Parts: sequence; structure tokens; C-alpha cells
Amino acid sequence: MTAISTNSRASARFSDQARTDWPDAVLTIDPDLMHPRAIAMADQLREGVVTFRGLIGAGFTAAEITEFLPEAKALATSLSIRQSAPGVDLLAELVAKACAAISHRRPTVRGGEESEASYIAWSRYCQARNAYVIDPWAGQRERCLDLLRIFFRTTPIGEVAINHILHAVAHTMEARH
Repeated sequence: MTAISTNSRASARFSDQARTDWPDAVLTIDPDLMHPRAIAMADQLREGVVTFRGLIGAGFTAAEITEFLPEAKALATSLSIRQSAPGVDLLAELVAKACAAISHRRPTVRGGEESEASYIAWSRYCQARNAYVIDPWAGQRERCLDLLRIFFRTTPIGEVAINHILHAVAHTMEARH
């Protein structure tokens, strides 16, 4: 006995509503084209207000939540993923990096640009500092401090800060004869 399908639309859709090709596809996010309430809702979502009750408490109506929530979630997700440049170092961090003298951990200062001259100056200081570790003598110590001064002169920090860093590094490098 074989089963015969009596419904001629057995594999067809029962509604006339058009289905998107990829229902789970990410929405196109353009904050310039979004409604201001959707942007405000995205800000609230980024602040941690994620429940319906919390959004009502934040001043959104039920209709706004229903209308703008998918768009706001997509915007909040896109804004939460961002690439940021490494921050500038504090004076104590500049001293620590100068004492460590690791070539791939170059001190960064506010307003300083990444130029080839600064990379070369830092590399030369690191090489001299490593040579000092192997063979510590007073001449090598002075060479290290001179190269460190040359590196910091490629940055926009002032002479007082440079002298403070040099003094701290010189203190850690006490020449051993």
C-alpha cells in the first residue's frame, strides 16, 4: 500500500509572505539612516539595559521596543566591536620601558608620531642596553644614556621629563667595574 498525497501544495508555502534569503543575515547598519530612538536604544543596550522592563524604565514605549529592538541590537553589537590604538604611556611606564629596553615595546607619548627615525633610535638604544648587560662599564653606560636621550628627542615630551627618565634609568644601570 502506498501513501498518496492528496494535497497538491504539500511542498509549497502556505502563505504569500516573501521570505528573505538568509533570515539570520546581519542587518545593514548605517547610523546616519537609523531612527534617533533606535540609536538611543542601542546606547542603552551598550550600557547594560537589555531586558524589556529595563528598556521601559529607560523611557522607551512598548511600540518603540518592538519596532527598533532588532536594529538597535545590531547597532550596539557593531559599536561594541572596535579597534583602538594603544594608549599613551605615563611617565612611570616610560621609565619602566626604558629600563626594560625591549625593542618591540617602544614607549609611546601623546602627540608622538611613529617615524622611522624614532624606531631606529629605539632599536639602537635597545642594542646598546643589551651590550651593557653583557659588558657593563662606564663608557657603555654613557653611550646607552646618550642613545636614550636621542630617542626621546624624537618625541614631543619636554626636557624635564627626559631628564627624569634618564636619571631613573641611570640609577638602575649603576656601572659595575
